[in-house]
Amino acid sequence: MSSAILFSGLVGSIIGGIFVLISSFLHFKYQSSLIRQNELSLINGLLKSLYDEMDVLWERYSDGVGKYIESLEDGKFFGGLYIASANYFTVYDNNSSLIGKINDVELRREIIRSYTLAKGLVDNFLLNNHLVEKHNYHLILHSETKNEIHNHMAKAYEQDLINYAKSLKQYHHLVKDSFAKNKRSLDKAGILSNKK
Repeated sequence: MSSAILFSGLVGSIIGGIFVLISSFLHFKYQSSLIRQNELSLINGLLKSLYDEMDVLWERYSDGVGKYIESLEDGKFFGGLYIASANYFTVYDNNSSLIGKINDVELRREIIRSYTLAKGLVDNFLLNNHLVEKHNYHLILHSETKNEIHNHMAKAYEQDLINYAKSLKQYHHLVKDSFAKNKRSLDKAGILSNKK
């Protein structure tokens, strides 16, 4: 074989290899871009869904027990039972792995804060429910037995409820402010501008 044929074969192989490398690199960049676009689309959808979840949860809460907490006067207590037996935070709870991928650190932190506060509010209602049940239990026992210890216990639980009402109102306002801040941040970031 002549050296010219070997040389031309070698040059052809090198040029072919360069084209394969360039093609592989461009394909990798294209695939990386698609993956990133899909991830951004997924996160955008999550943010829209979180917005909707916060909006619906707050609307439902405000139309129900929230209006009573909002108008609760100092020295009074919330004597109703707030039943919170369902998992109301389905979007947040089922997408916790994506929340960590939200690039805006402040927004991510505020979303986590909002949901932590909202779950804390539910916990506060559960404790309030317990106090209401104890209060009512002793009121009933006092009316049936006329035993003053039950009257004394009912008054003690009533005072606990009055004191605890401050915590309910505080959490109510913290959640309200945090949800509103999230919604403003999402509006400002343009996340909702193409919401359909």
